[in-house]
This record gives sequence, C-alpha cells and structure tokens, in this order.
Amino acid sequence: MNKLRFKTIGLNGFWDKEEEIDFEIKSIIPRNALEKIYNRIDEKYIEVIIGPRQVGKTTLLNLLLYKLQHHNKRHDNLYYINLDTIVDYKMFENPSMFYELISKSFGQDKVVNYVFIDEAQRLKNPGQFLKGLFDLKKNIKIFVSGSSSLELKSKTKEFLTGRKREVILLPVSFFELVNYEGKIKDDLRHIKLADKTISVWQKNELFYGKYLSERTRDFELYGSYPGVLTKKNAEDKLEELNELFNSYIKKDVVDFLKVERVEVFNKLVKILSAQIGNLLNNSELCSIAQGNIITISKYLNILENTFITYYLKPFTSNRRNEIKHSSKCFFIDNGLRNFAVRQFNESENRTDYDALLENVIVSEILKNKNIDEEIYYWRTKSGAEIDIIIQREGQFIPIEVKAGTSKIGTLTKSFHSFINSFSPRKAIFINKDKYAIIKVNRTTVYYIPAKWFLLYGMNII
Repeated sequence: MNKLRFKTIGLNGFWDKEEEIDFEIKSIIPRNALEKIYNRIDEKYIEVIIGPRQVGKTTLLNLLLYKLQHHNKRHDNLYYINLDTIVDYKMFENPSMFYELISKSFGQDKVVNYVFIDEAQRLKNPGQFLKGLFDLKKNIKIFVSGSSSLELKSKTKEFLTGRKREVILLPVSFFELVNYEGKIKDDLRHIKLADKTISVWQKNELFYGKYLSERTRDFELYGSYPGVLTKKNAEDKLEELNELFNSYIKKDVVDFLKVERVEVFNKLVKILSAQIGNLLNNSELCSIAQGNIITISKYLNILENTFITYYLKPFTSNRRNEIKHSSKCFFIDNGLRNFAVRQFNESENRTDYDALLENVIVSEILKNKNIDEEIYYWRTKSGAEIDIIIQREGQFIPIEVKAGTSKIGTLTKSFHSFINSFSPRKAIFINKDKYAIIKVNRTTVYYIPAKWFLLYGMNII
C-alpha cells in the first residue's frame, strides 16, 4: 500500500493540516491523460479536467499528486482542497487574500507549489476566482476538476480564455484497459500500419485473440466506465449502470439544468439509443418524444455537452449530391446506451449488431484522437455511405465497419465510390476476423479485425 501525502485546510481555515491516505496505485487503471497533463507541469496554465460523472477525474488528480510526490521526493509543496468538505467559502472570495493565506505555509522555499481544487463548481464564481489567482503570477500551479463538468465549464469559460489547458476525461479506453491488465506484451502503438503490422497481429491471434474478443464484447455490451469495469458479473455491471444513469438524470439534468420535462428527456434518450448510427431527424424526434423543436434541440445539446452523446457531422466536398447538414448520433459509452434500451444479450442475431461495434469504434476514436484531427461520416443523397472519415494532416482516411466476417477483395459500392472520387492514400475495412492488404487504384486498403483496431488503430494509421 502506497501513501499519498499532502497539505489541506484544517478547521481553523489555514493550511496547517497534513493528510496521509492509503493509495493503492496497482488497482488504478492508468489514464493517458496523466502523461498529457504531467508533460505540461512546468507551464503556468491552469489545468482544467472535465468529463462525464464517475469517469475518474478525482482519481486522476490523486494520480497527479502521487506522481509529483514521488518525482519531487517531497509532499510539503502539494496542496489539496475538496470543496465538498468545506463549510465556509469566504477564503475563496478574494484571490489575493487566498494567496496570502496559503503563502503562510510556503515559507521561503522557491519551488513551485501545486494546488489541487476538486469539486470547483461549488464556488459561487470559480472562473473569476481562478482568473484572479492566475493573474497574480505567483509561483503556483493550479489543477481544477469537478463532478459536474457542465456546471464547472459554464462557470469558468468566460474567465479562463488564454489561461487554461482543458483535458476531457472520457470513460476508459480499450488500450488503457488492456495495458492495465498486462496480458499483451508487444506494444505496437508507435509503428505505422504496414505488411509487418498485419503479420504480427496474425501471429499474435493465437495468443491474444480470444482475450481481445472478450474485451471487445464487454465494451460493446457494458461500456467502459471505471465502476463498471471493476465489476465481475453482469448483474453487478447493470446495477452500476443503473446508478450512473440515475445519478446523471438527477444531478445534471434535474438539479443543475432544471429540466422540467424529464419524461420527454428520457423518451429522447431511448429514441436516440434505438437509432445509434442513424441520421438525426429533429421533426421525427419531436413527434415521437412529444416535444417541440425548441425543447428537443435544447435536450440534444444537453446530451452532447454532458458527454452522453456525440453527433458525427457529414464530410462534404461541395459536390451537389452529398448530404451536408444532418448529423449521425452516437453514444460516448455503449453501456449507458444499452441500459437505455435494456438490451444486453450477446447474440450476433441482434438487429443492432453492426451499430454496437460502430458505436464502440467512434467512441474509441474520440478517446484517442489528437486535437488537430477531425472525424466525419460521408453520405450521398443516393445512399452511398462511408461510416467514418478521419481527417489527419490534410489526408482523409475512410473507415468502413462490419461486425461480421468479410470476404477479402469484396468492398461495398459506397467504398468504391469514395475511393474513385477522392483517391485516399489508405482506407480501413474493420471486420470480425480477416487480415489483408489490397490495392484499389491508388488506395491501399487494410482489412483489420475490430479488436486490433480498438487496441492500436488511432496510433498507427
């Protein structure tokens, strides 16, 4: 058992209380965001961590504390505030007075002092307070998070422009889980997609194929919230998903957003869950959910801004026959999606079998894409469609997703149509179990089993 030590606020309101807690780091899934934030540790920007409820934002703060403690070999310059445990918020009303208060414990040491503020949305004006603290230009580095990311973002957005770096923490990625479980020894993240990659995957199929297939199915059915991943059986996973969903409805939708027509909101969630991967039709949604266009549009925005859904926009090239406006709806987590429609059977005869995998692929791309990358879908008015288009460094990579086995060399008419129209350098055909590389005109097409794309795809394509 490791010890995590830091200073916190005592009953008298001063930084005179040292706290030590047991920290079992081996039981925590490492998150990629940890290194991303730690690499900026010498930059003065405020680090703001947002994301849906119960994805591990507080745990990430603790991991940062732990990493700083063991890197610096000290803990007396680490300060942690959990605003859930504070009764009197007066010390946060004036940034200068706050700094004077905490500087009493700084002493004459010139090292950077790291201040962690959890549940920052509890403050009346967190954005104004943090702006004032940052503008003092003192020798402190500030980390901020909160369980209600929408509330925190709404209260800080106006004030922190140019002063913050924002990290969106989503549910655990496929790579993060597999890396944590340590079953696969070969790390292929840093090599590019080529013949060698395909041959290595084929060789490793014998050793890792069954394990990766099981994990893929878990992600398809139950998603990847940390609390769900730690549960061993289906009944416990469902109980956790029930808690996640109801907590979201109560705390974000009802308590913070003051949504009055909760029954319409819940209907909308169920409708969207049944239509993952389909084009959004607001008129149809209004009719089925029994809400007007203003209400439905508002609720769609709420779902996106609270990290429940994601709306994939169309890729357009100014061709007259392309769909240019309608978005496709996906859920950030398959577990919450399946909970909304109460479907957890594993049969490949499910009518949404392809949609389940496509939703996982989109979700994993969102978790792993760089800030300068964009994702789209492509569809013509005649019905030709490519599931996913990744825009990277001026190149467009089309991706088709099929949950079943594919026949090598047989591509859809839509795939041929896109290749003939845009001549991409590479294209991806995700399927159940086939490996291959073929050439179509000037495009190299890679057949990749879904489990290997989920594990390494965004890092190597």
